[in-house]
Amino acid sequence: MDFILATNNMKKLAEMQRILAPLGINVVTAKMLGRELTDVVEDGTTF
Repeated sequence: MDFILATNNMKKLAEMQRILAPLGINVVTAKMLGRELTDVVEDGTTF
């Protein structure tokens, strides 16, 4: 199974790959699939 991680942060990718690999889940980014992500405006006071 593939899991698409919506990030351009390679450290986050590596962390998720490490966590999910033992479960047989392949983690990829949109960029790895040839897709570009637009920047998200982070202007809120909470997550």
